[in-house]
Amino acid sequence: FYMLHVHNCCFNFLSDNNVIKYKIMKKLKMLTCLIFVIGFYKPIIGQIVYTDVIPDTTVYLSKTTGTIFYTFDLDNNGIMDFYFQTENWDTISGGQHLVGKAITLQAMSTLNKVTGGCWAGNNNFLYAGDTIKADLTWNDRRYLKYYANNVPWDCGIEMNDVIFGLKFEVNSFLYYGWVRCDATDTSVTIKDYAYNSSPNSYILASQTIGGIDTDSLNSLIHIYSDLNTLIADFADFNAQGTINILNLLGQTQQTASINGNHNVILLNNLKQGVYIISIHTPQIIVNKKVFLN
Repeated sequence: FYMLHVHNCCFNFLSDNNVIKYKIMKKLKMLTCLIFVIGFYKPIIGQIVYTDVIPDTTVYLSKTTGTIFYTFDLDNNGIMDFYFQTENWDTISGGQHLVGKAITLQAMSTLNKVTGGCWAGNNNFLYAGDTIKADLTWNDRRYLKYYANNVPWDCGIEMNDVIFGLKFEVNSFLYYGWVRCDATDTSVTIKDYAYNSSPNSYILASQTIGGIDTDSLNSLIHIYSDLNTLIADFADFNAQGTINILNLLGQTQQTASINGNHNVILLNNLKQGVYIISIHTPQIIVNKKVFLN
């Protein structure tokens, strides 16, 4: 596929009548195409680790005072990296009675950072395909909602597929990722997230495996449990590899082989609950949170 792409890039110059110019331009074009292919290849197949949240998890703005957390661990090492938080307060500020509420995405560690959403009254949206890398503006938190006396104050995002960029550090190496959610006036629904497992390498917002969009990827892989078994079905490709069943601390509870489109795995007396199903094949690395019964 990539060699064909390079060939097609260079083919556009065959109509050039100037032989010398043609040779120079051909070499430059070949170099440009090769750089493009290498650059495009770097953050994809076998390096993007994608997690589908099953089922999608919703955090609601509460009418009572308190804080609700949804935490997530991008690299499944048992250390939570980021969390969505709802905040509520009732206070007097500058002689004014303020009843406020907010939904934020925050970093668990001072080494981790967030971009996208709202910050300081400005919308800094990321869109599918935007490059998430070092030169963006990063903060320890970003907002989805910020209300005072039921009026949006600085921020009131209400849309589907809101994407935040993520930056986190492991063993002195930086990694880049994203999380995607839907936002209403009273809630946020966390849908999926991913990161590039190559240190200091960018990722595209909403990028999964090999440029496949999230909806297409989820339609290719079906994971569910039934009567102490785990069923893993793969559409459109004959999968070979392994499935690791992890608890929410990132500890491996069971490992099984993937062999073909339809796989039935007997569970070894695992307790009922939510587990991370980590799928590793030569084509993909995908994590799915699944309730095992």
